[in-house]
Amino acid sequence: MFSLAPILVFLTAGASVILGESDVQDRLFAKVQEVYGDSVLMIVQGLVEGFVQPGSGKLATGISAITILYGATRVFVQLQDA
Repeated sequence: MFSLAPILVFLTAGASVILGESDVQDRLFAKVQEVYGDSVLMIVQGLVEGFVQPGSGKLATGISAITILYGATRVFVQLQDA
């Protein structure tokens, strides 16, 4: 569950630039509720609202993007070497 928070922050911030923050959050919350139910929805809402604050996420989004790309690249390198 702890790895879900950075991914949600990155995806929400990135998609908010294109679609608008409230629309992205509404879609995310609706899909989580549909798939996982109300108990998980409350957890995800807390994660997103706790990490996504207007105007303060650009640096965090950049760092998250770099970290995710680096991690994914390392995983693929390790898989190719195996």
